[in-house]
Amino acid sequence: HEHGGGEEFFVLDGVFSDEHGDFPAGTYVRNPPGTRHTPFSREGCVIFVKLRQFDPDDLTPLVAHLNDSTPADGFEVDQLYSYGGEQVSLIRAAAGQRVALSAACQAREGFVLSGQVAWQTERNQAFAPRSWLRVPPGCPFRLQTLEPSIIFTKTRPKPQA
Repeated sequence: HEHGGGEEFFVLDGVFSDEHGDFPAGTYVRNPPGTRHTPFSREGCVIFVKLRQFDPDDLTPLVAHLNDSTPADGFEVDQLYSYGGEQVSLIRAAAGQRVALSAACQAREGFVLSGQVAWQTERNQAFAPRSWLRVPPGCPFRLQTLEPSIIFTKTRPKPQA
C-alpha cells in the first residue's frame, strides 16, 4: 500500500516486516508521503501507528532502534526527529519525576511506551503503557512518573490549507 500523507509507527511487541527488513519491538519507523511497502509479520506483532500527519514536503525516511533503558535519577528528552513544526522525542524518566515541557504552538501528543505516569491536571489521572494523551496548542505538557517510564511525544505539524 502507499502512504499518501506519510506513516509513522512504533513496534510494541513482536516483529513487523516488509520488503525493507525486519523491525523488532522498540523500533520507530517513519515512511514519508508517497512511499510504498508490503507489510507482514511471520509471528505477529503489535504496532502503534499514526497516518497522514506529515508535512507534504517532509520526505526523509527514518528507522530508529530504541533501547528500553531509563535513567536512575531525573529524566532526559531524546529528540528522534524534527521537521518544520513537528518535533518527535522520547522522554526517559526515573520514578517520581515531574516532567514539564513548555507549551507548543501545535498540539502535543504523548504515548506511554512503558511505566506509569500521572497526568498533572485537576484530576491527576494515572496512565499505564499504551495510553495516548493529547494536549491542545498553547498548553504545557506536564506529568509525573509513578515508576520508571518511557513516553513518546510529538508536536504535530500545522494542517495544510
